[in-house]
Amino acid sequence: MKQSQKILATIAVAAFSGALILSVIAPSNEDQVSLDPQQSDAVVDSTAFNSLVEVEQTVTVTDAIESIEAAVEPSPIRVHYFVKVGDTLSGVFSSLGISYQDLQEILIADQVPLQLDTIKPGDHLEFVLEPETKQLSRLVFNISLVEQADYVREEDGKFEYTFLEQEGEWRERHYSGEIRGNFSLSAHQAGLSSNHIGNIARILRDKIDFARTLRAGDRFDVLVREQFLGDHPTGNREIQAVSFELSNGIVSAFLARTVDSMIAKVIV
Repeated sequence: MKQSQKILATIAVAAFSGALILSVIAPSNEDQVSLDPQQSDAVVDSTAFNSLVEVEQTVTVTDAIESIEAAVEPSPIRVHYFVKVGDTLSGVFSSLGISYQDLQEILIADQVPLQLDTIKPGDHLEFVLEPETKQLSRLVFNISLVEQADYVREEDGKFEYTFLEQEGEWRERHYSGEIRGNFSLSAHQAGLSSNHIGNIARILRDKIDFARTLRAGDRFDVLVREQFLGDHPTGNREIQAVSFELSNGIVSAFLARTVDSMIAKVIV
């Protein structure tokens, strides 16, 4: 009996000691939920700072977008028009919604050069319009790859004409052939254009009767100067020299440059 009482007493003491140890080691509920005042202030300041940064970043990006949009101006409207059969300049202006007054101002600027009087099917016209008002600010007539008739609106509303030309590269080409049938057919077969053939006949009309003088077997040589823009011929050509080897002699002509123009010199 006494032995049992000792055992129970020992268990009771051990239990009491264990409870005392746990109460010392384990933190109280109050310690678990309370925050140091300085730590609390720090948390609040950090949250406010992050919010301010986000707002500042948002405002900055928005302002930048608005600044870019304000700085970018609308681009001019460019209309490329290729003249068709039956087109007139007034009809082209009307179809594009360009005012009759602008047409009149363009024609006034073109009174001396008269470039627009020669437009034909296939010609390229470029109209530059204001993006907001759709008013004509510039007209460019592309005469060739290297030549342009440029009409630009001035502050007073009138148009100023300027002839623009790129230099390009001039290359010489030699054409030769033999008369078979008539000169026109033989020259075409040699590669000469109708324009060149007409110019040769005009230059030498006082020295050669192209209908009667030429005989089968007579030879001709033509030196032509051609303009290129890169590898593309511009269509501009000029005859430098012509020579006919006839049964009764040789007739030659060359172009000599003067201060104002070019003249033909014929050598028989």
